Amino acid sequence: MKITNRICIIITLCICILLQCSGAYAENFVEVARDENFIVYIDLSSLKDQGEYVTVWEKWILRGKALEKEKKISGLEFAYHMFSYAYKTNIKESQIISRYDYDNDGMVLDSHNWTFSPYEFNPLVPGSIGEFLWERVMALTNH
Repeated sequence: MKITNRICIIITLCICILLQCSGAYAENFVEVARDENFIVYIDLSSLKDQGEYVTVWEKWILRGKALEKEKKISGLEFAYHMFSYAYKTNIKESQIISRYDYDNDGMVLDSHNWTFSPYEFNPLVPGSIGEFLWERVMALTNH
C-alpha cells in the first residue's frame, strides 16, 4: 500500500472519530410554544437538573409584530435568539444566564452573559410564556 493511501485512510479514520465524538454534544431542539409572534424550542440535551433549579437552552424565533418591534429597538437584522435560563424547581421563578442573537448565517450579532446567583431569581407572571416554559421544563425533568 502506498504511503498516500495510508495517509488518506488515517485522515478518514480521524475525521470519523471526531464526528462520532462531536455527536455527544449535539443539540436536540423540540418545539414547545408557537403563536403569531414567536416559536420557542427547548434543547433537551441541555437540560441539567441542579436540584433547586434546572438550567436549559432555549431558541426563540420571533416573527410578526414581535420581530418588527425587536428589530426597531435593537437595529439588528437577526434570525433568532438563544437564551440560557435557570428555573427554580419549587417555585415559578427564572433567571436569565445568557443571550445570543444570531443572523440567518448563524453568525453571532450580539451577546450578553450574566453572573448566575441562586438569590437572583425573578417571579414569573401568571399566564405568561415564561410560566408556560417553566411548566414544560419541570415536566421534562420530572418535577
